[in-house]
Amino acid sequence: MRYLIFILIFFLSGCISSPKYSPTGIYEKWKQDIISKDLTQKKKYIIQHPNLSKKIQDNILTYKISEEMTKEDVVITWGEPHAERQSIYLNKSCDIWYYGFFVDNLKNFSYFNLYFIGDVLVHSVQNKIEEFIYDKIEEFKGLNNIQKACMIAKEQQEFDIRQEYIRQHPQLSNQIKEVILKKQILIGMSKDDVLATWGEPLHINKTVAQNFTQEQWVYGNIYLYFMDDKLESFQTFK
Repeated sequence: MRYLIFILIFFLSGCISSPKYSPTGIYEKWKQDIISKDLTQKKKYIIQHPNLSKKIQDNILTYKISEEMTKEDVVITWGEPHAERQSIYLNKSCDIWYYGFFVDNLKNFSYFNLYFIGDVLVHSVQNKIEEFIYDKIEEFKGLNNIQKACMIAKEQQEFDIRQEYIRQHPQLSNQIKEVILKKQILIGMSKDDVLATWGEPLHINKTVAQNFTQEQWVYGNIYLYFMDDKLESFQTFK
């Protein structure tokens, strides 16, 4: 009897393991894994939203995305976004949602940008991940496939923000543009440059003297020192 219970637990643990995702063009590999698990939930959603078009109903049931879907339609279809940000599309403010998918290994990874104006999906595009982001894969050891997809999509989202900052600041030197894209810092960067590269610091400590004001920005074990608006030095603590 004890052995029978052990076998049953082992079997069930295999049945509830995390599903693997793939690029949207390859539906068949992941439909088998996922659709059967929450098809009931999707059918219930469709019944509760009788005004959905036949196309959107079919998309929800087959894990496809199309324009005119609402944010709620997308969440029931693909789940919560892996990352998101605000931007401009067609001269209008929009929300961009990121989803990352892969099958067998991270080299097959791709991600999707979904553009919403208000609550409605108006555009979607499938992209390849930036090559240098693959260098960070070692940092994601121990994570399951879904968690890895989320982390890589987040990295891509942050890269897109840095790229947009560079487009908005054409006066930046080529050297500063390069380090911003690579998420690095360089002496002489402005506060805005650093914010675009690393985001908000954990803490800001200010020193005010008679002839100058210095700020210390804390990013984990890295301290950045600004004189007025320029990065003058930094320290790294182990």
